[in-house]
Amino acid sequence: MGPEGSMSKNDRAAYEMAARGLTFKQIGERQQVATTSAHRRARRHAQREGRPWPPRVRIGEASYQLRQAGLSYADIAERLGISEDAARSAEHKHRTSRGLPPAEIPTIGQRAYWLRATDTGLTWEDIAREVGSLAQDCTGALNSAKHYAQRNGRPWPPRRTA
Repeated sequence: MGPEGSMSKNDRAAYEMAARGLTFKQIGERQQVATTSAHRRARRHAQREGRPWPPRVRIGEASYQLRQAGLSYADIAERLGISEDAARSAEHKHRTSRGLPPAEIPTIGQRAYWLRATDTGLTWEDIAREVGSLAQDCTGALNSAKHYAQRNGRPWPPRRTA
């Protein structure tokens, strides 16, 4: 692919990321260019393809997709530049109006349990950091995993699998 094809591909990618709600700073970081270059790429694609500028971000749809990807409402709010309550409300309205299922986001306990059960070699301290345990210590992650096992009929301690 020549330089024009590559430029067009980067322009389109920048536009699509902007339409999904990413900031131009985030787009620039992903494409390893300056924020102004990311903005220019997205705008160039819009002009060339007759797409709306700036790209329309459907907050409900974006919130739902980000939630399905496992992001918290706080992370969604930060990414879309809205409040956490607005992110939660927009996601719920979008989902229920279309009959879509809620995101199946594993709990901290579930994630901790499965990280320990798989043969990753992670310590409880590592797992606590990985799952974002509120206490950020091994006791919190261990107790969350144990609680998950007890409530779901899983063996405790978890058997490590290869």
